[in-house]
Amino acid sequence: MIDVRGLCVRYPNQPIPTLRGLDAEFRQGETTLLLGPTGSGKSTLAFALCGVIPQLLKADVSGSVRILGRSPWETPLWRTCRTLGFLLQDVNAMAFTERVEDEIAFGLENACVAPQAMETLIERALNFVNAKQLRGRLLRTLSSGELQRVMIAALLALDQRFLILDEPCAYLDQQSRGVLLDLLGALADQGKSLVVIEHRPELFRTTGVRPFYLHQGRLSSQTPSQESLAPVPKGPPGRVCLRFEDVEFGYGDADGFPLLSQVSFEVASGESVVLRGANGSGKTTVFLLAMGLLCPRKGTIVVCDIPVGARASKRRIPDATLVLQWPQAQLFMPTVWEEVRVRASDDEAVGEELEFLALEPLKDRHPRSLSMGQMRRLTLAAALAARPRLLLLDEPSVGQDDRSLKLMIRRLSRFVGEGGALLSATHDERVAAVLGQRELFLEKGTIHERKGGRYEGVHGDSLCLPAVVECARGSIHGKGP
Repeated sequence: MIDVRGLCVRYPNQPIPTLRGLDAEFRQGETTLLLGPTGSGKSTLAFALCGVIPQLLKADVSGSVRILGRSPWETPLWRTCRTLGFLLQDVNAMAFTERVEDEIAFGLENACVAPQAMETLIERALNFVNAKQLRGRLLRTLSSGELQRVMIAALLALDQRFLILDEPCAYLDQQSRGVLLDLLGALADQGKSLVVIEHRPELFRTTGVRPFYLHQGRLSSQTPSQESLAPVPKGPPGRVCLRFEDVEFGYGDADGFPLLSQVSFEVASGESVVLRGANGSGKTTVFLLAMGLLCPRKGTIVVCDIPVGARASKRRIPDATLVLQWPQAQLFMPTVWEEVRVRASDDEAVGEELEFLALEPLKDRHPRSLSMGQMRRLTLAAALAARPRLLLLDEPSVGQDDRSLKLMIRRLSRFVGEGGALLSATHDERVAAVLGQRELFLEKGTIHERKGGRYEGVHGDSLCLPAVVECARGSIHGKGP
């Protein structure tokens, strides 16, 4: 399907090539798992395969790439995309319309598919990714996981022979992830050729997956072993830094069905709390409410002794900081150093955070020239350099290889050990296990706390949550909460 020979890619103003003499073959009906450290060039390889490099992203390229005998570097992108589909790591950058079904129809319209055939293709694609219930929704109201499923559906509707998926499981809850893995297996069985970029190879323990490790610009079949992560220890107990009491919130008119109802919980100094829940359950909304970026319909929110209410958006909360899921939304300065310095207490704090999170060699780079994983660590460094009492962290592990993730966990352990309060939202079970001194579960608009292997409501009533299912190549395995 695709033949790569001697591929070299060097970005402008970068002395060292990102890819150096890379050779690879991708065959029909084969799933290739592309692994490698953050910033090793996995996304660069994907861009070069589909022709985005050098046609849209300028870089010096040499060697050759052939898709069914044709060079994507010399073929118009509109022609290449009839054969090859690419799911970006930043799915927000793929959105062109406002509604779910319009987004899926967008690609079909550009491919000149007959209007009478579109409805069937849209319906089938949404069913494939278990997202039929999202029809009619505005894209801006979707969670990251829901948006990711819609963008995968938009690719599937085009029925391309070759798919490149950059971290397709990153924002998916466990059930949605199982559905996607099952779907990828079915696509390979149909003869599709798949390249999946991922940092969690344990998700793909199925037959027919060929792993490759990208290291120093070349591919290797030798993959490193997974590193162990130490749990975050408790810090000295202190006062409450975040308190929700009977909070209700809903998008749209005040009489609409609330997304959150009677949400009550606390996070105190010296503890690390994990917030879990399905895609669209309201985890990010909780963070935005805590920072005063959204206003609750009812209830009380107190952050670092500051009441957050209808006037909260006009008040800064100096002792609290939020790291968003999408790092691009928080990067504004021309260099990595300046990005951290603009929020830091002093220059010493800047150097300390950059060194701790392995960003010191990148200090003169433009933040948006970094990989997604590096940008995520940069936003964390900027947040910690402000020396907050409360840190809200949304999906911290996305884009992180084992070494980078270990650095982040060590830094967060120090933050909590020094008396900081940490609330994290994640779909990564491994990260939840090391960050979750306490675990909260958001379901049907209400928070439940896990105690002794069970989730209990705010009044102590036991709950029987639905079993989490993992689908792998047609088999379903039940796993309790």
